Formats: sequence, structure tokens, C-alpha cells
Amino acid sequence: MILAPLVMQSPPWVDMLVTQVPAGAVSVRAWRVWRAAEVLVRGRHVLLGSSARVVDYDLPVGSPVSYRVEALSGSGQVVESASVQVSAPSPGHSMAWLSDPMSPMGSVVVGVLRGGSRGRWSSAMEMVRPMGGLPITQGGERQVRVRSWRLVAEDEATVQAVDAIMLAGPTVVLRGDPECLDHATWLV
Repeated sequence: MILAPLVMQSPPWVDMLVTQVPAGAVSVRAWRVWRAAEVLVRGRHVLLGSSARVVDYDLPVGSPVSYRVEALSGSGQVVESASVQVSAPSPGHSMAWLSDPMSPMGSVVVGVLRGGSRGRWSSAMEMVRPMGGLPITQGGERQVRVRSWRLVAEDEATVQAVDAIMLAGPTVVLRGDPECLDHATWLV
């Protein structure tokens, strides 16, 4: 198999063409390998004849990322695999891409001012309402890490884009400078 990745810059994502998929393959599966973690690339990877297309909108920025694509038989066995490495540009120090995971092409670059990061003890009993659902009671003492960031926008269009992303749903993705975020990608 031959992997031909194309790294898009703004926002960063990967569009990869997979060619010469073996004849016995009925589907492909793609893995992203980054910082010793291997994650299945989300989404559907379409196989048409001896070619496939893999799209990854969750590309970590600012460091090399490897992809492994596996051709699978009808029984789910790996027929053949191939790997390739790509790099996504960093948005800059103290900068990050903010996006809605359900609409990643609507990403916007924002400045990030890092707040304090400290450990604290949670209360003995907490009532949590996950994503607007039924309340859940969590009990017991545990230590949690509290992180805070302030997002900075340079113009009115960026402020409006951030507002639209924040109102779109309960989860946002923040991808940026690992030094500022303590990690290069955060689901918030």
C-alpha cells in the first residue's frame, strides 16, 4: 500500500490517499500514533476499488505524527499495513486552534493565557448533571487538577466565531502549544 498524506494548514487536518490496497481487502482502518499513544482515527474511511481516503480532523499540532493504515479482510484480519509520518504547523507560542468537534472546519485561532494549575480536594459529595442529562451523585474524596485558560481574540470576527463554537455544543477542542496547554490537544 502507498500512503500519500496532504496536510492542510488552516485549520490543520490530514487528507490521505491510500493506493494499491490489496485485492482481498474490504475495508481500511487508520491509526494515529503521537507521543507513544495510538488512537483510532475517527470517521468512516471509504474503500473504492484499490484506493481509500482517510481524513483526520484531530491532527495534533506542532510535532510529528505517524499514521498506520491497515487493509482488512472480510473477517477483520489485517491483510497489509503501511505507515507514514506528517507534521502539522504550530499556531505559535500561546496560540491555539479552538473548534467544535462536530464541525472542525469552523476552527478559529485564539490566544491562550495560562492561568493557575493546582491540585485541590473535591467535596465529599457532588451532584453532577452531565451534558444536560439526569443528575448523578459522585461520592468520596479525590484529588483533581484544576486548569484554567483565558482565550484572547484580536478582532470582532474572531470573537463572533468563538461565540458560535461555544454555543454549538457542550464540548470544544483546543489544539495548540503544549507548553501553554500542558498537552497539545484538549477536549474541554
